[in-house]
Amino acid sequence: MAYRHSEDDAVLALQRDGLEGSGVSRSGAEGERVLGIDPGTRVLGYGVVEGNGRGEPRLVAVGSFRVERAGEGYASLLAIRRCVCALVEWYAPGVVAIEAPFLGKNAQSMLKLGRAQGVAIAALVELGLDVQEYAPRKVKMSLTGCGDASKEQVKGMLSNMYPAEGIMELKDFDSTDALAVAMCHYHSGRAVGRTGRGSWGEFVAKHPDRVRG
Repeated sequence: MAYRHSEDDAVLALQRDGLEGSGVSRSGAEGERVLGIDPGTRVLGYGVVEGNGRGEPRLVAVGSFRVERAGEGYASLLAIRRCVCALVEWYAPGVVAIEAPFLGKNAQSMLKLGRAQGVAIAALVELGLDVQEYAPRKVKMSLTGCGDASKEQVKGMLSNMYPAEGIMELKDFDSTDALAVAMCHYHSGRAVGRTGRGSWGEFVAKHPDRVRG
């Protein structure tokens, strides 16, 4: 059995540390499972998809944890580690995808983000998981066909792909950013030549009724 804990067990374990989680999840395993993580010092987003390479991946879970509730500084870093470990134990992914650090104008913000990402990656490596990094531009290109797409556009595309999952009701972009990087890895790592599908453009061509202008 892949799971040892229920959803309630995982959420309660995090809430005992003063954290607050939100999101949606589904049970059952149907192929390769990818966990996408968007770690930040205030909110940690996560998205989980799985598939067998013969179609669009199934959405398993998407949500976020407000790690800022654990406190400032090192307390939030410990909260990030706890969240990552709980997500791995709960969803048992085969691989984890995370956005690579990007260069920004605010050095202090970059330092904080780098610490958050470093803690998350260290926890995943310690657990023996394969970690793959993707540049933000590549993630956006994978989902929308445009490397300069806004967070709103990425969220909208994900909502079109999973119209019954309430993606637009999610209150933060951390959740959808994490789901986007999970989708990016799923498409990048698949045997595209075997399946004949591996990009958002091909999805649009095959499902024009599910894409809104």
